[in-house]
Amino acid sequence: MPDNSVLRKQVKSLVENADEKTLRIIYNLFEMNQQEDWWNEISDRQKKEIKEAIAEVDKGKVIPHSEMEKLYRKWLRK
Repeated sequence: MPDNSVLRKQVKSLVENADEKTLRIIYNLFEMNQQEDWWNEISDRQKKEIKEAIAEVDKGKVIPHSEMEKLYRKWLRK
């Protein structure tokens, strides 16, 4: 990988010549990089509940979507 100054020049050149779609992707990457991780924004209780839910999934304690549809069919009708 090139050193930082060379890399910076190459990236600038690529950005200068990028199409609109690529510019938007690059912009979104920078935006995402500056945002706080949502995990750091939630409470300890929420983190605990998420970890417990993941553990249940890992143990296979889940109900398939198709079964849930059968159980709640009357509420799913439009």
